[in-house]
Amino acid sequence: MPSPIETFLPVPEGFQAFEKIVCTCANLRWHTKDFRLHARAGQEQIGVDVYGRDKDDRFIAYQCKNMPDGITMAIILDEIQKAEAFEPAIKHYCIATSAKKNGPIERQVLLLSDERKEQRKFTVEVLFWADLQDLLCNSPDALRKHYGGFGLEALGGPDARLVKDRARFDELQAALPHTLVLQFAEHDFRHPFPYKPVTRLHEFLHGWRTIATAFYDETLREAFSGLYNACDTLSEELGDRTSLYGKAADRIWVVHEQFRDRPNADDLADAAELDKLAAQFARVYEDYLTLCRTTLYS
Repeated sequence: MPSPIETFLPVPEGFQAFEKIVCTCANLRWHTKDFRLHARAGQEQIGVDVYGRDKDDRFIAYQCKNMPDGITMAIILDEIQKAEAFEPAIKHYCIATSAKKNGPIERQVLLLSDERKEQRKFTVEVLFWADLQDLLCNSPDALRKHYGGFGLEALGGPDARLVKDRARFDELQAALPHTLVLQFAEHDFRHPFPYKPVTRLHEFLHGWRTIATAFYDETLREAFSGLYNACDTLSEELGDRTSLYGKAADRIWVVHEQFRDRPNADDLADAAELDKLAAQFARVYEDYLTLCRTTLYS
């Protein structure tokens, strides 16, 4: 069943109205008022419709695609190529579209962003209409600005917000299932570990960067940051303390197989730290699920 927000917030018809919504969402997401529209209609934009700086002074740019019928990777790649020439240099690039969520495209963009990061190029992501709504619908002022009283009615009362939070909780468990978390918590990192679960962590971290604005319940919003940070820390340390292993490079291991075939003292120390972080991640995850169930269903 669609949430009330998905049902009642229509996509704007004109590209200018959509760009203004994206600009508002950028300021909400990055907790600043620095983002603004780039150029006037008809002027060359070099792949950038909205730009600004976050609290860390990173230059972030948005390309707006009001395409409710869908967006393709060819369009995304073309806009990225244009944005390469933009000055000042972009650090993070967002394709914001009015299209519905598209899992395959999200994953392709995630992998592309990782590749670009390794090449020291700006990172990229795609934001769909549902992502933009999550940002708008957590700010009554933003809804009033773009939708007037209609937007505030779409936000709904406590019951509508509870329905949306329950739907978001279901999405969280699908994106970060219990079985996945247990794979990390129950593994002894002195031994090789399959790489596929690691990519699931990357997908979760990429797709849920703005989840703090998705839950209406303040307690759930605040507590989610602890879960996200625990996942992010484990992901970062896996990247720092392991390397790809095996002929198919489908596993990771604390041992760098080019130099040795068994763990040395440093490798064992790395494995112990990963065991600890995986256990911490699992505890935070279990605590957060318990909090969600208590808050949303008791």
